[in-house]
Amino acid sequence: MIVGTAAKVQAQLGVRIADVTPEDVKSWLVNNEGNRNLRGGWINKLARDMTAGTYTLSPDCIAFDQHGKLINGQHRLLAIIKSGTTQTMLIVDGLPSNSITNIDTGMLRQFGDMLHFHRGEVNGRTLGAVVSFVYIWHALEGNYRPDTWRAGPTTEEGLAFFDEKAELFREAARWVAMVKGAWCGTSALWRFVRHLSRNRARGCG
Repeated sequence: MIVGTAAKVQAQLGVRIADVTPEDVKSWLVNNEGNRNLRGGWINKLARDMTAGTYTLSPDCIAFDQHGKLINGQHRLLAIIKSGTTQTMLIVDGLPSNSITNIDTGMLRQFGDMLHFHRGEVNGRTLGAVVSFVYIWHALEGNYRPDTWRAGPTTEEGLAFFDEKAELFREAARWVAMVKGAWCGTSALWRFVRHLSRNRARGCG
């Protein structure tokens, strides 16, 4: 049985799944004061998945408090505008205003976690680093700089890229894992990327 504060919160909550259009988003963002600073790179990544049709319904809801103020989901909503697409979203209305203190406080899942979850890969952390590194190298056509790390793949892009040459990436991850120390690991990644680059130039990669 639900009692006390929980019963009061449940009485004012509304939960729905809806197709959200760019026009919906524009009206919702009028009440978007006090949210965290925007990360343009993350918006761009989400928009790429939406444009490609690979974005899927997330269990992380779009949330509004009891005053109608948006308290969760601004990056996804802005990606809808950027992509010009309609996306299916889980929406919760009527949350207490102080709910925002519990948003985005959990441990974030990294791409390596996604490789373990979706592909059953054991060495997910190192494998995720290798796949992301090589993806960036290809995306930037070899012009890699430390400040271009934000060009990394979305989860869907990374999984598709991994699937293209899974065994090659596993071999590279095993190689990197044998090298002790962060600097040596980075050097090993560089050597692997140069190897891929040479093979690509010869028409082998």
